[in-house]
Amino acid sequence: MREELFSAESGGGGNCKRNALAVSRTDNLGNGFLSTGFPYDVRESDEDNVLHFQPLCKVLPAIRRDGSAALDLCYVAMGRFDGFWEPKLHPWDTAAEA
Repeated sequence: MREELFSAESGGGGNCKRNALAVSRTDNLGNGFLSTGFPYDVRESDEDNVLHFQPLCKVLPAIRRDGSAALDLCYVAMGRFDGFWEPKLHPWDTAAEA
């Protein structure tokens, strides 16, 4: 959609469109731009982040839910988001294709 290609190499850092990634310098949660996701079983499970979501909505200027943990983590790595949290992730939720 954005025609962005993220890549990383062990010990070599990450890149997007061949530009080095750098995380946000935001050091105050009240200024943070966070992303989250909800587990597929959010309606049935007591282990989720719904209870954490409501108080954060009152503190943070913005919270996004994009639907892709892997992409959200890339956005944190490039500083587009200041943080990401989501419970119950599996390796396939964050894995890259080789």
